[in-house]
Amino acid sequence: MPKSKSFFKKTAKIVGIIVALIFVLSSIGFMAIFWGSKYSAVEKREGRWQSKVTNQELEMRKKWVNENPRSAFYRRELARAYQDANQLELALKEAKEALKLEPKNEMNYRLLVSIYTRSNRNKEAIEMMKKLVQLKPDDYQTLEDLGSLYFQINDFTDAIETFKKASLLKPNAKLPHQILAFIYIRNNQKNKAIEEYQWLIKNYPTEIGAYISLSELYKEIGNLDKALDVLKQALIYNQQVAYLYIEMGEIYKTQKKWKEAFENYDQALKLEPDNLDYHKKVALAYKEKGDKEKAKEYLKKALALSKKQKSASLTKEIEEELKKL
Repeated sequence: MPKSKSFFKKTAKIVGIIVALIFVLSSIGFMAIFWGSKYSAVEKREGRWQSKVTNQELEMRKKWVNENPRSAFYRRELARAYQDANQLELALKEAKEALKLEPKNEMNYRLLVSIYTRSNRNKEAIEMMKKLVQLKPDDYQTLEDLGSLYFQINDFTDAIETFKKASLLKPNAKLPHQILAFIYIRNNQKNKAIEEYQWLIKNYPTEIGAYISLSELYKEIGNLDKALDVLKQALIYNQQVAYLYIEMGEIYKTQKKWKEAFENYDQALKLEPDNLDYHKKVALAYKEKGDKEKAKEYLKKALALSKKQKSASLTKEIEEELKKL
């Protein structure tokens, strides 16, 4: 493939996965997927935000435990203090003691999961969450958390099974279908991914990310008409997303429907006039149409933006493209 043809297409094969991942992250949040972050989804659910514990507070909690060794509450408080102080082995010790004292208390399991994930001991975190699922087999949130842990370690088989169970408990829940769609894309099971996104736009019609992901999948399997229809459907709910118009323009360009292509490109640039990538896409379209002057016009706009953004590599790339016209 000539370099000019690959100018904007070098990452095309992974666009579907990137779009799907962005869509998932926008809803699940980084903390719910990546449990090893500053504070875990479990801690957030308990209303606990990470903070630095003072030595005085730590000593006070130790005193509470010494005075009340049979109190699971005080054990948990000391475990959390150790966790905040990043003394994770001591935190585990106290959390395990709390679990022995109150083996049916959900907070003990979640605290242990939080500490294990902070320690990057994901397999142990999963085993603890599985025990909580046994304790609460009909609880949607617990299954969602277990599924998120499987997802985090790329155990997609167990993640699929767990999220399917979760969706049975809460049929209108969005997250299981978002995660399943992403996994199916990763597994190259495009038809199954399409079914999940169809469910999402039917049940959550204002979720623009689902339309974009579904359109991308239709493009990948060569059904441009359906890809276009999905984007048009998204515009019913939001006409302010420039990406919808730029994608419609790209589809029309592929179909050689130049009038429609440039109408959509123009609308995208009205919404995002400083989007360098959009100017490059329009330039490439005019080049493909055979209008070199218009292609130069938009490449020069892209060049000005690249210089404004102080992107030396992009500036060089665009200058090379201009030389070819």
